[in-house]
Amino acid sequence: MCGITGIYNRNGKNVDELSLKRMTAMLSHRGPDNEGFYKDRDIGLGHRRLSIIDLSESAKQPMSNENGSVWLVFNGCIYNYIELQSFLKSKGHIFKTKTDAEVILHAYEEFGVDCLQRFNGMFAIAIWDCKQKSLFLARDRIGIKPLYYSIGPDKILFASEIKSILEYDNFKKTPELDAIYDYLSFQFSLGDATFFKGIKKLKPAHYLVITKDNVKSARYWDIKFNYENRLEEDYAIQLKDLLYDSVRLRLRSDVSVGLSLSGGIDSSIVGMIATRESPKSITSFNGRFTEDPQYDESHYARLLAKETNIKYNEVIPSTEDFSRIFSDLIWHLDEPAGGPGMYAQHFIAKEASRAHVKVLLGGEGGDELFGGYHRYIRTYSEEIFIRSLKKRKAVLSAAKSIFSKVTIKELLTFLATRSGCDLGRRYYYLMNTMNRQKHFYMKDFIRNRQKSQIERFLQIFNKGHRAGILDKMLYFDFKVYLPALLHVDDRISMVSSVEARSPLLDYRIAELAFSIPEEIKIGNLATKKVLREAGKDLLPDAILNRKDKVGFNTPFKLWASRSLKSYIEESLNSGALYELGVVDKKKIDGLFKSALMDSNHIWSLLCLTNWHERYFK
Repeated sequence: MCGITGIYNRNGKNVDELSLKRMTAMLSHRGPDNEGFYKDRDIGLGHRRLSIIDLSESAKQPMSNENGSVWLVFNGCIYNYIELQSFLKSKGHIFKTKTDAEVILHAYEEFGVDCLQRFNGMFAIAIWDCKQKSLFLARDRIGIKPLYYSIGPDKILFASEIKSILEYDNFKKTPELDAIYDYLSFQFSLGDATFFKGIKKLKPAHYLVITKDNVKSARYWDIKFNYENRLEEDYAIQLKDLLYDSVRLRLRSDVSVGLSLSGGIDSSIVGMIATRESPKSITSFNGRFTEDPQYDESHYARLLAKETNIKYNEVIPSTEDFSRIFSDLIWHLDEPAGGPGMYAQHFIAKEASRAHVKVLLGGEGGDELFGGYHRYIRTYSEEIFIRSLKKRKAVLSAAKSIFSKVTIKELLTFLATRSGCDLGRRYYYLMNTMNRQKHFYMKDFIRNRQKSQIERFLQIFNKGHRAGILDKMLYFDFKVYLPALLHVDDRISMVSSVEARSPLLDYRIAELAFSIPEEIKIGNLATKKVLREAGKDLLPDAILNRKDKVGFNTPFKLWASRSLKSYIEESLNSGALYELGVVDKKKIDGLFKSALMDSNHIWSLLCLTNWHERYFK
């Protein structure tokens, strides 16, 4: 895990070295072990290193090939680097280190931009090709590692974090209200937009090739709905094999590897396999809350630790430090994303760092790939119900007599919005939020944004004409909700200089998950059927068959009405929301008290307020 930066002056002028050094220094938390630079007139690369693989000085970046014609800065890990190194050696490439970074260099020499198809990992890559006079930027398939860029009239800036780009001399900071509007709806901005005008995020599975006269953008991978006609057991056997291989690859490290253990099936499967595959002992970390039993899942985590003899550590986040550190956490995020789980994640990463654990395996992605949220069951069940109505004319006729001229789509909408399922919460989300928007948001903030957002939303949601409602939901969450979780996972772990790895997000597992027909993914009111089948010989029944897992559930709702009430009211009344042009000044006082405001929306507005205070005050 590292931090990368770069400046490419397309007008041929010398790179501003002071700006490059400031940009790189801003990422010191991502790479506390070392710093390096490469500059050749119109190109400058910066690197901050967190040493994970090959701890020697020879592994420093920026790194070049043998003749210095290709230069690399890289953040992340290529997990299959050992196999790739062996292949590249057979092709005549000579290696001077044992790093995955050098594998990228030689793979680029061998395959060009198609080298991306060979990598199994999480990565943000920047390569300067001296012969071609081109800058190659790329991001991993899932989007685990971040990469931002800004294209000006005569220069390109890029970095692992937005705050680094903002350090460039005289960079103008302007809020991007379209992205903020997305965030208030989805907890993440759609597409490549960020909260800052002029700064974009390179989308997952995309790359850029930049020359003096041209910027080429391309996508090199995507999910395909290639359903296969196999038995559930067959999918489970293949998934189990992939899980073992994925965990084995992600245990590759020259530093201590630990486990973020929630007590759910996802992190438990990862933990059980890791203890079997790791030649070294593994330490686990669990975050629990004492406010209410529904927020305390530590007994499941302790159960797995006992079964596997994993060393178990527990942290109990409280609100005592919230007002002191919250603003700093928002600053580290660059832009708000996700929910309040990030507060607890901070303390887990901090405890891991204190225990000298530099790598944490986690269970991210299991819910979005295999249907782990109960809203999937509700929506899928409703779709089956609607299908049955279409097939049974008599029942449909009777329904029409009750509902008058209601169409199937209108009936589906009615059912969805009344049941609170994902279809109502996302596909018809405007029906649930219209009153809130009209009541609180300023007219100029809403105007023209709803239609644009719906169009962009539908473009993602309707991907794959063969996909049913369940896979459309999963695909949307994979493209929008999961990136929000990964955004938080990356930034919060990096606050403590800890590398987060996600074995369930191996791209091969993602491809398998989206090849499973909907009726096999969930059924009989059970979530993650195939994943449970794959883990049935690994996990205790109490964990395998638990039905009370609800994600990383935090008691923010309780905090907002008790210990944090005054802090939140003070923050929302600071004037930031009005200055941004989001909330009507006359109605800010009523935000906290209104029945229209749920705890998730209060969280989003609290994050937005602190973001504005840190970046624009």
